[in-house]
Amino acid sequence: MKRYIILAAGLLVLAGCSCDNKEAVSTPYWQDVNVTSVNAETRQTELIFHPTREEALGGGFRSSSFYRGLNGTWDFRYFDDHREMEKFFENALKGSAEWNSIKVPGNWEVQGYGTAIYTNIPYDFAPKDPQPPTLPEAIPSGVYHRKFDVPSEWSGRRIYLNLAGAKSGVYVYVNGKEVGYNEDSKSLARYDVTDFVNPGQNDLMLRIYRYTTGSYLECQDFWRISGIERDVYLSTEKESTGFDFTVVSTVDESLQTGLFRLETRGNVGEFSYELLDGSKAVASGEGPIEGSRTFEATVVGPRLSTWAPPSSTLSSCA
Repeated sequence: MKRYIILAAGLLVLAGCSCDNKEAVSTPYWQDVNVTSVNAETRQTELIFHPTREEALGGGFRSSSFYRGLNGTWDFRYFDDHREMEKFFENALKGSAEWNSIKVPGNWEVQGYGTAIYTNIPYDFAPKDPQPPTLPEAIPSGVYHRKFDVPSEWSGRRIYLNLAGAKSGVYVYVNGKEVGYNEDSKSLARYDVTDFVNPGQNDLMLRIYRYTTGSYLECQDFWRISGIERDVYLSTEKESTGFDFTVVSTVDESLQTGLFRLETRGNVGEFSYELLDGSKAVASGEGPIEGSRTFEATVVGPRLSTWAPPSSTLSSCA
């Protein structure tokens, strides 16, 4: 079966170690220097499959029938102290909670909750004499909640929850069960929720800590703001193949020959790609992928369009 995808560019950087299991630990994930993710697929390119080539080329990934957006207005509660949040969360899991509302994506500080802080070099939570991995006694925190439906036509397929960016430590719960955790706040985290969802309506809840031990790795010159700041959506695939890719496009020393390289990883039976200039294919390749495989091509002559502002040309790869 052929697979068609929209290749969404991404360079994912993750510092620190990762934990991919849920072994019992005495230290909460957000306070554990050895944990940056649990049951989350990270450090990969953001991609959405399409059922046909025509659909893949017809628009962005949001046009795919294998995509369901979860952006919008969510239930929300904010707390200055994570200990109060955790008490509220336990009641929320039991269905006993009163909610405010918040727009997703959107940092909670710019929607009336908590305080936005700007700083460049110092840590906003430890501006003087920081002592990693020590964190403040009270951590600002929030709980997000919404309902979602799983399309009936996705039955029998793998279903994924995608969080494209949330700061800082995020626990994910579906139908009251813990799915996973992640604290790499500027990169995609993808969770396989196939075994957690039910046909029809489902319940999604996130609890987010503004600061974690990972916050020591995210000290840049920017506004320090929190919450869900990028898209949230569902996606589906026929099976879990571990497919991922990297695209490298450049020119040779003469600047007259384009060099294209598509590095793929995973276990995919039948695979093919086309590099398109408009509707015209300027390079293509095909073959099975077992583990890893690299496809290479050159583009010369009138088919070569180099990047040169303000008249740069974008190509599509399908």
